[in-house]
Amino acid sequence: MPGDNVAELERKQRQARALELRVQGASYRQIAHELDVNVQTAHSDVRHAIDESGATPEQVEHAREVLNARLHQAYLRLNGAAAPMLKLATEKSDAQAARALAAIVNAQTRITAQFAQLNGVQVPVTQHVVVEHDVRSKLLVLVGDLSEERRRALLEEGRARDEKLRQLESVRAVVP
Repeated sequence: MPGDNVAELERKQRQARALELRVQGASYRQIAHELDVNVQTAHSDVRHAIDESGATPEQVEHAREVLNARLHQAYLRLNGAAAPMLKLATEKSDAQAARALAAIVNAQTRITAQFAQLNGVQVPVTQHVVVEHDVRSKLLVLVGDLSEERRRALLEEGRARDEKLRQLESVRAVVP
């Protein structure tokens, strides 16, 4: 049908434009806004444009290198922003900083997932933030995910667990 051909041509043009924007450095959210589609469609358009473009392996690899470098830079910028947020959240009990820190960790997780997908790594991506029991519980209180009473209980549990580990380590050191 003639209408199907027009729709197919428009879809292919949108996909080509999505790929062009992505190579220029646009985020999927920016591409979606520019093309008046949702973010998932923007991502799909870029993927289909690469698959159907007939691009040489060298061209695809170059685009992948450019995107990897951009993801790496974004991750490093977020990493730089995390330390001051952690300090504000823990030392000054700043709830807004705690929420910002949580948003930073979430953004880093999304970047890591994009990096994995871009490079063909099909694994679940999670971020683990290691902090002391007291710092972790303060952060949870600040973002509203933990009551002060529960925070104190978790802190005591953590301290008790740490003490048991220290005792086990001292026994291991004595027993040959």
